[in-house]
Amino acid sequence: RLYCLEGLDVEENLRLEGFNEAFIKRHSFKWHFLITRILFKYFRQPRDVGNGKVRILTCVIKDVMGRSKTKNLPVKYKSNSEHTYLYSIVRDSLKNWGIIKYHTYYKEHKAKVLYKIKDEWDVSFYQYQDLIPKEFESKATKDDIQINGQELEGVYKKLFNSFNNITIDKEGALSYLKELLENPELVSLKDKRDRHGRFQEKMFNMKTYTFYKFIVENFDKHKFFFVAPNTGRIYSSISNLPKPLRRFLRTKLGESLVEIDVPNCQPRLLTKLGNTDMLYQELTQKGEFYNYVKNICIEKGITVSNNFKVELFSDVFFGKNHFKRKPKLEALIEEEFPETYFTIRDKKSNDYTALSIELQQKEAELMIHGVCNEMFNKCGNELATVTIHDSILVTQPNSELGSELIGRYFN
Repeated sequence: RLYCLEGLDVEENLRLEGFNEAFIKRHSFKWHFLITRILFKYFRQPRDVGNGKVRILTCVIKDVMGRSKTKNLPVKYKSNSEHTYLYSIVRDSLKNWGIIKYHTYYKEHKAKVLYKIKDEWDVSFYQYQDLIPKEFESKATKDDIQINGQELEGVYKKLFNSFNNITIDKEGALSYLKELLENPELVSLKDKRDRHGRFQEKMFNMKTYTFYKFIVENFDKHKFFFVAPNTGRIYSSISNLPKPLRRFLRTKLGESLVEIDVPNCQPRLLTKLGNTDMLYQELTQKGEFYNYVKNICIEKGITVSNNFKVELFSDVFFGKNHFKRKPKLEALIEEEFPETYFTIRDKKSNDYTALSIELQQKEAELMIHGVCNEMFNKCGNELATVTIHDSILVTQPNSELGSELIGRYFN
């Protein structure tokens, strides 16, 4: 299924640009395909996505859209080659029509593209059935098969059934967003890195409002639930929901949900995987590790951003090992926690992603197969709960049990 924006007539716009009828009949769905990819990314993107800007792999849209003979294209799109890739024509024309914005940036010498549907378009769209020709269907929908076609069993099936019984208080959430638009200081948003890697302060504004409003209005239409095969972690439209909106999640019976998290979860789990310093163990068990490191940073004159945790993980826990110019945070961890630092580097020595995968596997083992499984055994299969990686959402009557189990499994 593809989505068309209300008020956008792709076929007529293509005629005005000089495309012939045979081309329009064969290829016009590809303009709707790019729009649909952007819309779907809004729901499947990590929850701190920046005001609706999403990254779509060029190889994905390039493969689906294919090429066309250059001689069949209007003069403005002709090139010196015999064939022209259509993805560039599609995104350039959507940009020229005022539908999307996109920009290319470079990271580690690789080109990456961010897309965004402009604010005046991104909250109203309608479903258009039978738009994809049969010969393109498997290519265009392979992501959806991967997300929604999993066979679930055991505790995952129970969590999926529970997930399907959770909705959002749309009226309450939209009212709250209007309040934030008038009083943006009421909410704290994570700082965002710019293309140079520098953190910039992020404030709630009209762009944030439009994006959050879109998420709320379409939450029940685009729910997804996916178990990562390499870690056992659950990714869903609830785990990706912007944090300020979680308070409006409800069961279908109208019960509100309480979030119970594991303080310092990833650093704490490291103590189960290798040797760590005694001070490190004490701080992570008490949930004081981040604050301790923050205070040391302030004492040493190291800048601390609102996205401190992201910076700590990217520089120390999950980034590549540095051998010459170490980031200041990494040098600080090495000085304060030498044994822990050695374990971190050792875990990443052959593959810098290995530590993050091992920590996520341990997290899923304890949170899903431990905490959630025992909760279902005690409360029955009608239990309303869902995981957000290192935290769970439960109804108020089950919050005490949830806190008790998390304490037992993670301490």
